[in-house]
Amino acid sequence: MRSLRKILVALVFLTGLVSYSQVNPYASAVWMKRTDVGCTKCDQFFNTTTNAAGGYSAQINAIMPGGGDWTTDKFHGRNFSSHFSSSGTLVLKGSEIKTIKTSAQNVCDPELFYRVNDVTRSISGSFAGHPIYFYAGCGTPTTNKYNDGNGSCLSTGSDTWQKWQLNRVTGTNTPIGLNSSAGVSDLTLRNEGKYELEIYYRIDGNNGGNTGCSDGIGFINDANSDGTGGDNYIATFTVCPSLTSSSSTNPTTCGGNGAINMVLVGVDDGTYSDRFIYEDAANVTHFFTNVVVTAGVAVINAPAGVYNNIRYQWTATGCSATTSFNVTLTDPSLPNSSIGGPDQTACATSPIVQTLTATATAGSGESVVWYNA
Repeated sequence: MRSLRKILVALVFLTGLVSYSQVNPYASAVWMKRTDVGCTKCDQFFNTTTNAAGGYSAQINAIMPGGGDWTTDKFHGRNFSSHFSSSGTLVLKGSEIKTIKTSAQNVCDPELFYRVNDVTRSISGSFAGHPIYFYAGCGTPTTNKYNDGNGSCLSTGSDTWQKWQLNRVTGTNTPIGLNSSAGVSDLTLRNEGKYELEIYYRIDGNNGGNTGCSDGIGFINDANSDGTGGDNYIATFTVCPSLTSSSSTNPTTCGGNGAINMVLVGVDDGTYSDRFIYEDAANVTHFFTNVVVTAGVAVINAPAGVYNNIRYQWTATGCSATTSFNVTLTDPSLPNSSIGGPDQTACATSPIVQTLTATATAGSGESVVWYNA
């Protein structure tokens, strides 16, 4: 039902926008970049809107370098997969909007508004706004192509067709280009969880003259100016943690506890009894209890034993278990003692004198105490 409502609201909004002003944001897209192993569609625009305009179909007007069917590369409803925390493998790179206006109107820099919502913890983010700069107009009437060479446009009559892009080379009208390292936000810089990337656009301008920005021309797919209309474009992604073993320490006393030290990336501080798992020597699965995580470090206190496939997993996020490792803790060795000496000689002069020698070896941390009987 919510998806149907979004479609209806979007249609009503776009229709209302065209009737309110001849300034028409007829296509928009979000630029996403993935660098995780095995990714597909790793560095490209994902369309949020496209409409037929100027005699061109919605397919031709879509922002899609590389071609294809624009409906298969939509931003809204897309899942951008799972990524390790702080890995930098999922970046909100930028955005692009195409507009049409008459020679008696003006369009000012559009804006992209985005926020990241923490679905796992039911926390909504705050919207951040970024201007989308002009960088390409429509070329000569003989080509009907934008000056950057991408996309058809109408270069005759009184209409002016323009392209705007959030990321461009500083101080120029040159887009930064695909495969650039620049970006708006590294989406992996957060702890483990399921997240939504929510966006909308705002366009200002002037309906009564070709200068100034006095009129709020409209919003693309948002009912309110602050993004609270509930009809924004949303894509999802997941951030997963990583776990490594830093060291382990054997117990210093028999029956005492040793320590297993771990380094974690992307795990909230807290005390856990249901996330750190291992198998014992009999391959029986257990949870470590009362594991305290502080600033990405956890120390597990445990007695001597076999701890195989130590791993971390939180079922709420659907992340696969972190890379596992094995640790075996052993008690200190028991003291080793021996007594020796020559055999007693029969018929020896009374009294009989027998010399015995006692030796003992103690393990690390142990000591030997002799008592006279």
